[in-house]
Amino acid sequence: MRDGAIKVKFRFEKVGEEIDWFGIYFRFGLPNPWLGGRSYLLYIRKNGELEIVELPEVKPLGKKQYSTLNYHDEHILQFGIDGDDLVACIDNVEDFLKIDGKLTYQSPGNVAVGCYDSTVSFKQVESVVRDTVNFD
Repeated sequence: MRDGAIKVKFRFEKVGEEIDWFGIYFRFGLPNPWLGGRSYLLYIRKNGELEIVELPEVKPLGKKQYSTLNYHDEHILQFGIDGDDLVACIDNVEDFLKIDGKLTYQSPGNVAVGCYDSTVSFKQVESVVRDTVNFD
């Protein structure tokens, strides 16, 4: 996916520390986000910090602080990407994390979920792909 939107309903089942996270990797090549060249990771920490970083060097591109996530409650992480821009939020809060002009790596790529030192369950995952470019 190059351009599109993703919405995930999830729940933290187990978290070691407040800074542990659940996130979505996107625009990565094979075999995985760390070894597939450049990519992005948008993640939410249990303490409510939503952040996007560029991989593999873990370069911060932006972050927004939301309320601490209630353990075992269902939450929604959603974002949209269009070219080099991103808009994201947690739990439909309209105070968006906006990133303008920083997603310069625009090759088509994979999408995957991941977490750090936490266990997460999913209720629903939705995606819309708006790629209009033929990358053959």
